[in-house]
Amino acid sequence: MRKNLLKTLVVGSLLSMSTTAFAANPFELVPTSNWAYDAIDTLVQADIYEGYRDLNFSKKQTFTRYELATFVGKALANQDKANTEQKATIDKLAAEFKVELSNLGVYTSATTPVAPATGTAAALADKVKISGDTRFRYEYTKSNKYSDDVNFRTRFNVDVDMGDGWNFRTRFVNSNNITAYDGKDDSGSSNTKIDLSFVKGTVGEVGVAFGRLPLTLGKGMLVDTDKNWNGAKFDFGDKIKAQVGYARAGDLKKAKYFFADASTNLTKDLDITASYLKDSSTKIDAAEYKAWTAGFGYNGFKNLAVVGEYGRNNVKSAKAWMTGLTFRQADRKKVGSWSASTIYRKAAPGFDPQYWSTVDASYAVENSAMNDIQGIEYAVDYVPMKGAILHLSYGDMKNYAGNDSNDRQYFISNLSYKF
Repeated sequence: MRKNLLKTLVVGSLLSMSTTAFAANPFELVPTSNWAYDAIDTLVQADIYEGYRDLNFSKKQTFTRYELATFVGKALANQDKANTEQKATIDKLAAEFKVELSNLGVYTSATTPVAPATGTAAALADKVKISGDTRFRYEYTKSNKYSDDVNFRTRFNVDVDMGDGWNFRTRFVNSNNITAYDGKDDSGSSNTKIDLSFVKGTVGEVGVAFGRLPLTLGKGMLVDTDKNWNGAKFDFGDKIKAQVGYARAGDLKKAKYFFADASTNLTKDLDITASYLKDSSTKIDAAEYKAWTAGFGYNGFKNLAVVGEYGRNNVKSAKAWMTGLTFRQADRKKVGSWSASTIYRKAAPGFDPQYWSTVDASYAVENSAMNDIQGIEYAVDYVPMKGAILHLSYGDMKNYAGNDSNDRQYFISNLSYKF
């Protein structure tokens, strides 16, 4: 019930944003002391809702304004059964929830089994998919200057089927720091933003995506980011799959990048990749990336996956390579499933100065995750409940020369849940 209601709610809210957005929190819980609960309960006791077998109303349960509005909408649909006093109660409720009823299309509640849904919001509700994840994360970096970092993050994805093979996705992210790796007191700080917002579809045989995009190249040693690339990319090919694009990266307002990527399966179990990344700067001293990578992945062993990649950034003549093994596979849908992995990586100074690699290092180590570093990372993932993964990892790292481990050894644990 609530999943379908949430779809209708989001679409209605987006359509009416010009007049009602941010006037109030659409998910605001209405206290059970509010008069509306008694008014709706009176109508329930009078059988005004006869015919609505899925009705689940209780004065003891707290609802949001939009959830209460659906009950009011049902009462409006059945007001021919009401007497004069009951109609007055319905009218009073309708006036109280006028904005919510307007956004919902009055009779368009997704939980109404009798009157068919009408209106733009209801027509789009079935084309909207809402998902998300929440994560609690702890990081420790062995250091004299960095502190432990504790963070709680929640993300909501809104996917809209636009028809004819086109889709729109946007993602809202809220991040709350409890402690900060740099030692500053930012406990209780909160940041909310949109880090994805793009349209994706096909033109002929070419896949097209534009807006604020995710971007992965090759096996991810150079670029494996799920947010904040503002531009466009094009996908094409069958046996050899390729993508090319041009975008601005994250918050680097003046830096624009050209990227290209290709992959193919040599056998059922073996694939190879090649990628390229170049920034738009024409000045050698200002450029950061003129880099390429080549990689492979092999899944022919039972319960064992192998990956490897080699690359070079010609701006600094910086080389890098990594190889890793993953045993078994943690599956969020299977309680008790788990995986164990180990990965070795080595990168010269200047290979990936912006930290766009796959490496899930601590915040304190980010800038050296594939920059002036070498060592082994060990990780374990476990599924304690359906939809959740507990992740533990330890990085035993040193600098590229291999003689200094300061600020490069870390431990990470996080518990995430997808819904």
